Amino acid sequence: MLQILPIARQVCTAPVFNSTFAIIFRWAAGTAIALESVDAVSGATTVYFTMPSTNFSGTVGVPVSFLLTITNYGSDRGAYFTNANGFPLPAGLNITTFDQPPDVHGNIVGTPTLAVTNLKVKVTANWKDGSTLLTASTNINITIQASGGGVAPAITNQPLASQTILAGGVANFSVGASGTAPLSYQWRRAGTNLAAATASAFTLPGVRTDQAGTYTVVVSNSINAVTSSPSVLNVAVPAAPQVYYSSSGPGLFMLTFNPIAGLTNAVQTNADFAGGSWGLLTNIPPPANTNAITITNVISSLQRYYRVSFAP
Repeated sequence: MLQILPIARQVCTAPVFNSTFAIIFRWAAGTAIALESVDAVSGATTVYFTMPSTNFSGTVGVPVSFLLTITNYGSDRGAYFTNANGFPLPAGLNITTFDQPPDVHGNIVGTPTLAVTNLKVKVTANWKDGSTLLTASTNINITIQASGGGVAPAITNQPLASQTILAGGVANFSVGASGTAPLSYQWRRAGTNLAAATASAFTLPGVRTDQAGTYTVVVSNSINAVTSSPSVLNVAVPAAPQVYYSSSGPGLFMLTFNPIAGLTNAVQTNADFAGGSWGLLTNIPPPANTNAITITNVISSLQRYYRVSFAP
């Protein structure tokens, strides 16, 4: 807002600040004092970004020039613009500087090659106050649309950073994404595509120890593709349960144990522990609880060995 005040007889040479909002008084001989309000960049004492907007947009393949302007009240009226402190510019763009006071400005120019949505970019203006180099920064947002007007995919909800599942349990993965439809999903383990995992969520039932590792998902559309943050799956092996046995009569063997929920519990037998092979006596599908199970076997040989194994 601009106010015109009565002609004054006193020169006002220094700005008056109020937090991050500045009121600047100017004096010009034979004219009025103008009261001008501008947003001050945090930490700045003499330089202010005065861009009409901090949101810029463009289209892939179409040259752009986004104007960056400042008001400089320093002893050295020049300034130059950089983007060296993180938040890199979209691919194909760079910053140019015009440092000829009083016309001091910068431009983000080039031909964007990749679609982005609301990409935050940090722009820095550097100038000198005498021999001291000073710096002020501001954030802008850049959106580059695809040539067809679509929006590149973006991850809105990352998968779980990590999860630990007992062998035989269930591991769930999911991701949230935005962008022009249709979106395609491809989950990967250690960089290798998983054939049946092509939706925003997928499940691994009966997890095996060899399925532990790092999972990511690639979300893509006709414009671009983006990869999620890694999700680490840890598979823990449950402790073997206690096994009890008792004989209720000659040639009869009874074995009781508490199964591991979620795993296949297999009872195996062998007539010769040293050189024989283990055969399946009974296979118990993954139970829902650990309630005790008793297995009865009629022994027709002089000796017999038994064991219980657990697998997804």
